[in-house]
Amino acid sequence: MKKRGYRYALWLGQWLFFCAILSCNSQSVEGVYGGLGVRFSAMGGGSLQRDDMAVYLRKDGTFTDELDEEDWKTAVKGKYVVKGNEVILTYNNNKKSDTYERTSKGHLKSGSTILMRLEMNGNLPALGYKTSGGTSTGGGLSGTPYIGTFSQNFIRFDGKGSFSREHQGTVLITGDNIGGGTNNKDESGGTYTYKDGVLQLKYSNGQTEKHSFFFSKSRERIAVIDGRIYVEEKEKSTPKEAAQKPDESEKLPSVAELLNKVKEVHGGRAIDAIRDVKVVSQARGMVLLNLNDYQKPRSLAHVRVAGKLAFVQYREGNEGWQWMQGKKSPMEQARIQESEANRYAGISGLHTTRLAELKKGTLEVAPNGDYELRYLVQGKPLKLLVDKKYRITGEEIPSQGKVTKVAYKNFKEVAGVLFPFTEIHTSDAEETEIKITDYFINTLTEKEWEESAVVTSP
Repeated sequence: MKKRGYRYALWLGQWLFFCAILSCNSQSVEGVYGGLGVRFSAMGGGSLQRDDMAVYLRKDGTFTDELDEEDWKTAVKGKYVVKGNEVILTYNNNKKSDTYERTSKGHLKSGSTILMRLEMNGNLPALGYKTSGGTSTGGGLSGTPYIGTFSQNFIRFDGKGSFSREHQGTVLITGDNIGGGTNNKDESGGTYTYKDGVLQLKYSNGQTEKHSFFFSKSRERIAVIDGRIYVEEKEKSTPKEAAQKPDESEKLPSVAELLNKVKEVHGGRAIDAIRDVKVVSQARGMVLLNLNDYQKPRSLAHVRVAGKLAFVQYREGNEGWQWMQGKKSPMEQARIQESEANRYAGISGLHTTRLAELKKGTLEVAPNGDYELRYLVQGKPLKLLVDKKYRITGEEIPSQGKVTKVAYKNFKEVAGVLFPFTEIHTSDAEETEIKITDYFINTLTEKEWEESAVVTSP
């Protein structure tokens, strides 16, 4: 009797173990997924842009990726099927299909993009979220004033039913004999309720709003509000940190003095000896190759994804073209202007043929005691960040009508010039780390600039 009982217990234990495995492998995929990706933008000259991605998979095999619509709970934008470890989304009228791989943590993955599985019920954490964006028009060769906007939106929950919202906006106007801008800040708050993916806000003035809302509980905290990705708001500076100011008695060097020291630290005459630079780097599973001519306004960039050529962009003077998915099209003038402005950024800006433009800028001391040099190139505002050792630690450059913040790290000497081997680009609250593997100085041949050699290269 004891033996039979033992066998039954052993059999039951094995059965429960296999059931657990089957349950794990057959975990349902329905739910909401969201994350940030990158995409090539024809409007942005073929450059990489932030891509807010969110999708709601239902039990009946339908889905929607338009979570900003009022009918998101019922609207059908397509159907999905699960095949093994893959989830395949097919849009209505077979316009397109997307294939995702299920990860061990229950997320969806496509290439380097991961859509996190999100919650649509439960208590909201006591946390703040933020998102940002911007636009620009004019500037450059058009002669019209440059008008740029940048905004940040915050929403904060106390976890007990109260919320606060904040909007910060900046408008910058520059042009011939024009210079200025405005800043505005709006704050509001009230109470909230949350159920089944619906966030209801009731403001202190009686106004009410309803939004689709989903959030993560993992280490990487994000929220999806009406299809827009919000990231966790980092803690604000403490009063002690805010009180740390540079020594005002310290003499501020002239712009020329600062730039001369920066150039000396980064290589001096070795920078002026540069004719061309080829840079090989990696980011988000992509391999990037950039060719830059230091003697004339010419640049070439191409991107490979999974070993295949995905995008090419060439610019010379006021003309350029881009190649994407087998199609060639003219490069937009706005992108050409940004490309020219970027020749005056970083190490390239220290070259003797461009340094005079930087010397027209204005110099300030940052709160941490470092230097900030602001200057204009073709109406585009740029900022160079320099530490007390006169090394370039970062900059702000124009990109796709917005401002991209770049931080430089891991400096190494190549051909007598001090280059960064790590770049961290931040735009629209999205951070991308670029690992540079090689710099090649003065090695380019004319054949490498030819269109046929680039587009048909293996």
